[in-house]
Amino acid sequence: MVHHLNEPTAFYEFGVAHGYLTNFFINHFDKRIGSWNGFDRFIGLPMSWRESDEGAFSNGETPPAINDARIVWHVGNVEQTFHETLIENRTNCYIFDLDLYGPSRFVWDVLKSKLKEGDVLYVDEAFDTDERRLINEEIVNKNSTVIGHTPYALAVKVKRDSGD
Repeated sequence: MVHHLNEPTAFYEFGVAHGYLTNFFINHFDKRIGSWNGFDRFIGLPMSWRESDEGAFSNGETPPAINDARIVWHVGNVEQTFHETLIENRTNCYIFDLDLYGPSRFVWDVLKSKLKEGDVLYVDEAFDTDERRLINEEIVNKNSTVIGHTPYALAVKVKRDSGD
C-alpha cells in the first residue's frame, strides 16, 4: 500500500511527555491525521538516561490536555499498552521518542511484521546510544529509505513489505 496524498495517516507516538509534538501536528497537519495514539507513562523516565534523572519528562501522571477526538492516550508502560491489534490497516507513521533501548525495542518487535510500504518511522534521538542501537540493528535496512534527518533525528519510509 502506497500513501496517497489525500489519505489520512494513523500516527503512533511512543513517548509523549507534555504533548508538544502531538500539539504541533494537530495544529499544522490537521487534515493529514486520521488518528493519533500516544503512548507514555506520563510519570517520566523509568531510569536515568544521559543527564536526565529517573522521572525526568514527567507530566504529573496526566496526559496532555489536547482536545481532539482523534487522540487516544495509552497510559502506562508501553510493554503493557501497545499491541499489534492497535495497528490500523492504513498508512502509518511511528514516532519513537522513548529514549531508552528496551521500550523502543519492544515497540519495534511488535510492529516490524506489520510494516507496510509507505509507512514512516521517525526516531527522535537518532544520535543517542539507545535509539541509535535500534536504528543500526533494525530500522535502516534494505526495506527502508532515508527520507529526512537532522543532527538529532532520522526519518525513514518503508519501501516494501518488511515482515520477518
